[in-house]
Amino acid sequence: MSTTSEDLRYVGVEGAKASNATRQMHKYMDYVSRSATRNESVRKRFLQVQGMLKGPSVIFGSLVVLQVAKEAFAGSSAGSELAITGAEQEDAIDRRSSLSLRARHCCSLLHL
Repeated sequence: MSTTSEDLRYVGVEGAKASNATRQMHKYMDYVSRSATRNESVRKRFLQVQGMLKGPSVIFGSLVVLQVAKEAFAGSSAGSELAITGAEQEDAIDRRSSLSLRARHCCSLLHL
């Protein structure tokens, strides 16, 4: 789900609109990413899922959910939000395009 709906995060994407459930999943994954930078056990589980060593259910386990909730409540009480500005969106699009070009180049070298 996370991979197939990632484009829906960006303003101006044509086609389907993100459902409420999709937006909530995006917000949860934002908090998981934030927690992974601060908590070793969350980071380990997040990287295991990203590296496809473990299934996605790992980031919905009680340990991760509790740590993410703790981070989310700590952040909301301080008034911080995970908002992406237009410039950050453009930067992310540029990085994704660059990564996509590099991936295609690598695949062509490997004859895939």
